[in-house]
Amino acid sequence: MDKTIAFFDILHEDDIHWFLNNGTERTVEQGAVFINSGDKDVPIYLIIDGFVELYTDGNNRLTVIGPGEMLETMPSLEGSVATVSARAINEVTLLMYQPSLLMSKIKADYGFAYRYYKMIASMMSQRYNAAVTHIKHINENSSAYNVDNNTTWKKISDTIEEFKDLIHKANIEALQNDDHITTDTSDRIVASFRKMLLTMNTEIGEGSPCNPNDKEVFGYKCQREMLPYILLANAAERMYAKPRGYAGDYMTIQNMYNNNPSGKCAVGTIMDRCFLDDPATKAVRNRRHLLIEAINNTITSCGGNLTHITSLACGPAAEVFDIYKELNDPSRLKSTLLDFDIEALAFVSRSIEKMRLTKYIDLVHENLIYLITKKRTLNITRQDLIYSIGLIDYFTDKWVVKLLNLIYDLLKPGGRVILGNFHPRNSIRAFMDHILDWKLIYRTEDDMNRLFAESLFKRECTNIRFEQEQINMFAECIK
Repeated sequence: MDKTIAFFDILHEDDIHWFLNNGTERTVEQGAVFINSGDKDVPIYLIIDGFVELYTDGNNRLTVIGPGEMLETMPSLEGSVATVSARAINEVTLLMYQPSLLMSKIKADYGFAYRYYKMIASMMSQRYNAAVTHIKHINENSSAYNVDNNTTWKKISDTIEEFKDLIHKANIEALQNDDHITTDTSDRIVASFRKMLLTMNTEIGEGSPCNPNDKEVFGYKCQREMLPYILLANAAERMYAKPRGYAGDYMTIQNMYNNNPSGKCAVGTIMDRCFLDDPATKAVRNRRHLLIEAINNTITSCGGNLTHITSLACGPAAEVFDIYKELNDPSRLKSTLLDFDIEALAFVSRSIEKMRLTKYIDLVHENLIYLITKKRTLNITRQDLIYSIGLIDYFTDKWVVKLLNLIYDLLKPGGRVILGNFHPRNSIRAFMDHILDWKLIYRTEDDMNRLFAESLFKRECTNIRFEQEQINMFAECIK
């Protein structure tokens, strides 16, 4: 993810506490429109949980915003009407402020006023740049479209056309053979798909010398070419559609773990195999095994004593259930699974009941914003292991340090934290960024060492590991 969250990066701690303590909490159900373009006297909103889609009168999506972002700030303060509509993608928790309350605070505290307006300017700039990028995408007069025989685009488009040609032949094969496609054809499609991803990463990826604006345009062209095929594949379609507001939701991760390609037709199933066989998806599957190893090691280190572990942003928590299946005595392990997505917790709850683990696993529906700012507390026994995999890829450095401080306070002496993050060497980053719109914050080993040193741990990581694809990094530290 390329942008920062201005609410956390610009406001001071006291400012954040003021917002958290002075807002009226409101829950908006999935799919509900709570701001209509043209509405008057709209409150100011701060998103705490969930994701919100901003769209125009023509129902065209402008952008999706999430926790830590604000809605209807300047129109509300100026007394003008709402300029866009807002719809809850999933169940959304908001803090609501009347403009008069915020204006009183601004007039009384010049430091707060300066930081508030700086934050708003940053947010507006980000949304403006996103809108300009979108306009460039749909503007066929862009220089990136008009350069005849553009070398960058030709290299990418050649691999796309090769892939599409194989898909077309596979479709004919399926029609002629009762929806059956041979293994040889399927393997050739997967290999062609892999070639296309690597070419895309070379030409418009992070290390490419291509102009940033042209990267966006080429990326949009790639997405437009590939979208019909993405929508045929079940797991891939969910990554693109983001029904829970973000790509890596609990069911997307579970689909990756299951590794069972399926689609709306035979070609769609092959497409799903392409996605489930890509290096990043393999990395997600690999990390499950590393987590199982880490939890087992923690149980062993505790001897015969009860082991306490917590998973933050637990998702499907498959690794936890894997452990309980192996344990002869489940009472040796007490697990706390925390997530802000109530659907994820409902999914986990069904597994808990099926495996009769209610006594050994606690579910916590909580938002980390409240926990990190100490508006709420997590009342659990000091933990032997706290881990979060696939969470901080969305968090800025400042936010990660605050999370580490929270974890430090929850660990017992000798307890261990593990944080997972995607490494910049992800070979399909361009594909994730431009086609799936799955933008993450990538970090190196030096980045993780720096963040741990800035936190209450006050030192570099005790250990850094990678799964087999060398894409998912696991930074560990002992309290």
